[in-house]
Amino acid sequence: MSRAFTLALAAIFAAVWTAPAPSRKAPPWEKPKQVARYLYLENCSICHDLSKPKSPKMGPTLVRFKTAPPAARESLRKYIMFKIRSGGIKMPKFGDVLSEDQIRRLADYLLPDD
Repeated sequence: MSRAFTLALAAIFAAVWTAPAPSRKAPPWEKPKQVARYLYLENCSICHDLSKPKSPKMGPTLVRFKTAPPAARESLRKYIMFKIRSGGIKMPKFGDVLSEDQIRRLADYLLPDD
């Protein structure tokens, strides 16, 4: 190979290799609300209902969190995260199953939107 060809080939590789990656739109399963919804459906929905005030499921309904006043949001977030991590009388603890980020996302999902 000639030196000019090698330099041209190296320049092309360098241009392609260092080019900024095109920004991509996150697929639906990577969006925070969708991730939290899937976490809820996979881990919580078997025992808790999020849409009905009265539910035949074993755990308490979680509708009250969605209707909570905005002023109570931070204290409720801490309470929800604690309950998810530590569990309760009938509720298993999920602190060793879910990451801290997943627990935070679940808590945010259960609270009213801003």
